Parts: sequence; C-alpha cells; structure tokens
Amino acid sequence: MAALADAVDEEVRSEGLAVRSRDLLSDYGGRKHAAIGGSIRDDAVFVRRLQEVADQADKARRDASDQAAWQVQSLAAAETRAIRFEESLSRARRVLEETQLRREDSAQISVARKLARKLQNDRQPQSDKSEEA
Repeated sequence: MAALADAVDEEVRSEGLAVRSRDLLSDYGGRKHAAIGGSIRDDAVFVRRLQEVADQADKARRDASDQAAWQVQSLAAAETRAIRFEESLSRARRVLEETQLRREDSAQISVARKLARKLQNDRQPQSDKSEEA
C-alpha cells in the first residue's frame, strides 16, 4: 500500500516539475535576447538543458504512473487471493464440522450398539436360567 502511495506522490511531483520546466521554457523563449554569439550559444545550451529536465520529469511521471497502475493491479490480485483463501477456509471449516458431527454420530451409534448387545447378553442368561428352573 505504501508503494502505491509513493508512486502516486512521485507521479504528482514529476508532473509538477515537468509543467514548471515547460513554463520556464515558454517564458524564456518569449524574452527578447541580444544577438551576441556567445550569448546565443549560452541561451541554446540553457534551453536544451531545461528541455532535458522537462523531458526527464515527464518520463519520471509516466514511470510513476505505470508503477501506480502496477501497484493497483497487485493489490487487486492480492485481494482476489485473500477472498479465495477465505472461501477455501470457510469450505474447509464446513467439511471439518460435518466430519466431526459424523464421527460423533458414529461414536454414539457404536456406544448404543454395544449397550444393546450388552443388554441382549444380560437378558439371555436370565432366560436360560428361567428355562432351567
């Protein structure tokens, strides 16, 4: 999340720098210059360097915009994975509950069968004893 915020901040800063650089170029280009050889050369170097700054700032803005878009996609993918994990976890919990209930039912049935057999066994000797008498 911090990377997304950083990318958006960089995009805003770079866009501001590009705009200010282009405004400076426009203002500087609109000025009247003396036509002295060295001065014209110096002005051309300054304009070229200022143009490079504007171009670099614009490139940094595009890079930051691409980074922000990538971060948004990454966050969306992480959210999708988290949702899928939660759904999977919920299904696993339901299966666990059902399995535990079946085991409890099975254990209760087993106890009931044992008790029924014990009761049957306990009754048989008594009926055998009454037949003997």
